[in-house]
Amino acid sequence: MRRPTRRTILASSATALLGTTLALAGAAPLGRPAAAQQPQPTATATAPIGLALRGSGGGSSQGVAAVGDRVYVGSADRIEILHRPTVDTFARLGRITVASGVSTLAAADAVLWAGDNIGRVHAFDLRDPDAPALLAVLPLGDDGSSAVTDVALGDGRLYAALGGGAVAIVDRRDAARPLVLGRFTLAPTGQIQEIAAVGSTLYVAARGDGLHVVDTADPAAPRIAQTLRFGDEQATDMFDHVAVLGVATDPATHRVYAALCHGIPDFRPCGATVAELDASSPLEPREVGRVAATFTSVYDMASGPSGLHVATGHYGPGDWFGGLSVIARTAGGTLAPAAQETRLDHTVLAAVAALPDGDVVGALRSGGASAFGGDGLAPRARWAYVGLPDAIAFAGGHAVALDGETRAVTIVASDGAMGPQPVGTWQAPRDAEWRWRFANTEASVTLTGGRVFVAERGWGLVVLDRTDPRNIGLIVRTDLPGAAAVAARDADVFVGTTGDYGDGPPAGVQHVDLSSPALPVVGPNAAAGGRVVGLSLQGDALWALLGDDMDRVWGLTAFDVRTPRAPRPLGTTMRFGIEGRAVFADGRAAVADRDGSAVEVYDLAVPGAPRLEARLDAPGRLLGLWGDLLYAAHPGVVDLYDLHAAVGGSPAQRIATLDVPGYEATAFQPGWVDEAGRVILNRWGSGWVVLETVGGVAAGRHRVAVLPWASSNVSMDHR
Repeated sequence: MRRPTRRTILASSATALLGTTLALAGAAPLGRPAAAQQPQPTATATAPIGLALRGSGGGSSQGVAAVGDRVYVGSADRIEILHRPTVDTFARLGRITVASGVSTLAAADAVLWAGDNIGRVHAFDLRDPDAPALLAVLPLGDDGSSAVTDVALGDGRLYAALGGGAVAIVDRRDAARPLVLGRFTLAPTGQIQEIAAVGSTLYVAARGDGLHVVDTADPAAPRIAQTLRFGDEQATDMFDHVAVLGVATDPATHRVYAALCHGIPDFRPCGATVAELDASSPLEPREVGRVAATFTSVYDMASGPSGLHVATGHYGPGDWFGGLSVIARTAGGTLAPAAQETRLDHTVLAAVAALPDGDVVGALRSGGASAFGGDGLAPRARWAYVGLPDAIAFAGGHAVALDGETRAVTIVASDGAMGPQPVGTWQAPRDAEWRWRFANTEASVTLTGGRVFVAERGWGLVVLDRTDPRNIGLIVRTDLPGAAAVAARDADVFVGTTGDYGDGPPAGVQHVDLSSPALPVVGPNAAAGGRVVGLSLQGDALWALLGDDMDRVWGLTAFDVRTPRAPRPLGTTMRFGIEGRAVFADGRAAVADRDGSAVEVYDLAVPGAPRLEARLDAPGRLLGLWGDLLYAAHPGVVDLYDLHAAVGGSPAQRIATLDVPGYEATAFQPGWVDEAGRVILNRWGSGWVVLETVGGVAAGRHRVAVLPWASSNVSMDHR
């Protein structure tokens, strides 16, 4: 759909759009350059303007399974199918939708088993690994309120761990007709961290309750054959207890491995070890050794050709981070005392699986998958979603997002047949200079030509080269503490500063000359009358949004930047009638109060003299502007407003609404409107939803993008 402009007559919810051809009005003295003025294309009358749901993507990844050179990753309500054509790359082949969500995965005997969030398992036929067919969906006998937290496969059996300490036993020999054989509930506290099976023996890692060895030979009457505590059962000090955080088996060597934390897991470093058990008699495993390890939490364990893989969490001073350990074994299954380890900043591996070539693949809790291998467990292939962005920008069919949790900038674009995929990612260096500078509060991203400009309060100004989107490189970082907004044109970059961060410049606008990118020249600071939290270039005028230290935008001011190195104030600072969140788009500024009860829209056609154009009552959370359309959201609903008829503060008309289940329209579930009128909503761990603006102008309709992004919220709760 062609972008509707204020010079295009828009349809209401009951009338069709009338076509017209209108010439652009003359430019204001500081308006858009004359060379940019082009005749407006002719509009064609079609259906009323509205919103359509185009798809969803992303979500926290919770399960992973590897079959040959195919990797299956469970994310939110889908299973992504990945192929690893080379050691260093993943290619997405397709996806399977599971409306009830994917919580865990396991595969064997050409069948993929997926646990969901309402107590069911789904069986998929893998004889065509690129297009798995659904064979069956099996309820596990509870009320549907408990997710399947883990599955383990034994000889003809599937074991499913559920909430409340329950375990279901399933006959999986006929995957098209699986049958629940029995259920049992563990006592006393019912904590199930992970399960593993050998034949009819089930091993249950139950945190402080120990490692349960369960005999399920009679599935109708399973029994706990024994419970291994691995420590002093008479200990009274909580730090002397041993928690069993994970379990894995290697039937070929008759070994069972248990990850142990000596102390309190999750909250402080603990004396971590991995116990090796001889399970030649499966119901009577015998400890034969332990090796030291380093972790505070364990999220999953898997046995593979190169050793024992442990997905870990670590607690450090003021920092949580994930990791992966591979502990080597002898041919007989005995663990070696040394382990290879790698670190993942601000995310964890929710699940791991061994690959046939000896590498290991993990499901990233922040969304996606990553493979590791070789000397030092180097990260290899990676297919990862963008996390919850601190800032996002759209240009030329690309979306570029700054993810503060992973300190990464990612470019996303559509490849046509498969829809949009992450194209390239720039990861900030992991040294202290970058890590501890990042403020993770206010940030801004903008795109000009082949460059990405990032303003971040701790980093300052970061300039990246996106000429090759698959290989994003750092051009320069300029130390400007308090940078919170950025706008750029050619070699002229304008940075908005807050004036309250470290030894940074005062609140205002800072010009940076990038004529020689490796030697940026920072000009004098132009005072703005407040903390600058947003910038927009309109011709030769630079508009600045002003905010307080409570993230409330309260005013607007402008600068003449015909001499870029010396921005000159235009007019006086204007204070909005309300305070809250604000956006720039298409020569307008819109501000919404914090409780979502009102929005004011200002026309910025005359530099230094903003004009109140419309006021909307009770619009919900402001999402953005596109042409003459304003987008806002309530919990579960997105509304579309027509600003065309609004003059001098008159009410705007709501012309469309669309239900979006699961979207809460809060600060933790933000939304944006891109350059093509697509509405992009983040449902946190449940992934993203993309809406398209439809109807109106028929010519030049944009293809919708289903953006595969996920929340980067890292939950440290155990499965």
